Amino acid sequence: MNTVQQSERNPQTYLAVVSRAVRTIRSVEPSVPIIAGISANPRGAPVTAAELTTDMRIVAPLVNGFWLNVPAPGVGCPSCHEPDPNLLQQALANLPASFTTG
Repeated sequence: MNTVQQSERNPQTYLAVVSRAVRTIRSVEPSVPIIAGISANPRGAPVTAAELTTDMRIVAPLVNGFWLNVPAPGVGCPSCHEPDPNLLQQALANLPASFTTG
């Protein structure tokens, strides 16, 4: 579900995009595992660990897991900033120990 990336800064947008994609996927195959993409370095302004944590928490009941992306500037993301893998580490550390996905 890569189309959700670039909406990490706005949790309501992230939830809306994931929800729409999940409904579409489930209408075709109800039992397929769904992995939501989340980027620690989306195009544009930097994203915060708190935003990423919120994104994961609000869509967790809808998905089976997350694809964690930390892109570096390059052909695929010329406007990306320098990657910071610690940002995802912080976001994951903010989740409660009991965190689970659907």
